[in-house]
Amino acid sequence: RDSSTSRGLGDVYKRQLLLGGAVEVDFELPTVEGGAASIDELLGEVRGVLAQAPSPALWGRIVELVNQCELDQAGPLVDYVDGHIERWPERAQSRCLAPRAWTLAMLQGQDTPAYGLVRCVDLSGMHVNTTAFKKLLGCAHLTRLTSLGLSTHDPLTKTAYKALARNPRFQAIEELALDGFEAEHVAELDAHAPGSGLRRLRCHEWSMWVERSDRFAALFGLRVCARVDTLALRVYSGSKAGEIFAELADDSKLPAFEHLEVDQTDRGGGGSAMPLNGEVLSCVIRDTPDDARRRVKTLTVRTNVDGHYRKAVSYTH
Repeated sequence: RDSSTSRGLGDVYKRQLLLGGAVEVDFELPTVEGGAASIDELLGEVRGVLAQAPSPALWGRIVELVNQCELDQAGPLVDYVDGHIERWPERAQSRCLAPRAWTLAMLQGQDTPAYGLVRCVDLSGMHVNTTAFKKLLGCAHLTRLTSLGLSTHDPLTKTAYKALARNPRFQAIEELALDGFEAEHVAELDAHAPGSGLRRLRCHEWSMWVERSDRFAALFGLRVCARVDTLALRVYSGSKAGEIFAELADDSKLPAFEHLEVDQTDRGGGGSAMPLNGEVLSCVIRDTPDDARRRVKTLTVRTNVDGHYRKAVSYTH
């Protein structure tokens, strides 16, 4: 398509990805084609949409409307919508996850006003090199980011963590999800970050981690994690997760920690994980040292068997 034919944001994302040559085939294309509606029409429609209660479906509809904009319409629409999102509860704002097409465009250096609505970027399972990660961090409109998922297909390099720490945006990140990190790599966050607002850590336990609790010792001991009060771990049934929990006994690590969430996953998908009941809760408690358990105000355990989560059980003292 000739570049002058349609300038809707949805078309810009698609054209940028096609020209960039590094396109993943499974991203979701915008469901609304761009360029047909006036800004008054779009504002009228978005007012009706925003009258609904915050939900993932509402966020999806907002994304559709933004993709329908011409580039010169996006600014006013984004400013209007963002004013409403700012009044949503924190939990609802966390649903403002960059759709996959937007994330792929960010990784190629595409920047648009639409990113001003994004609160969460998740790179889970994506092939992300250091250059692409730096391009994402350089998106000038990505000003509201509070949650960043770094569970990439290939672990990020030491240079990538250094770039994150040096980026002023890191100080506004409240939630960080990590997977497959190296102790020396996350140490770059302390070496280069002037400050941190981190309050929540999410970590996945790979099978290779069970003998490498030093990674968690390094992560939990970082100065940038001093304000983290919630730790969410995804562990496998039958793993040595107790070695990870043992790191929580040292109150010099994660000194503000008080909420523990455990997602217990069936490793093989064969249904071997126990049904969610008091026994599962007891196992997690038993694997948590006394000194660590005294620090936990709220413990939430979930089990995942064959891809389906069972009802959460909470313990509070």
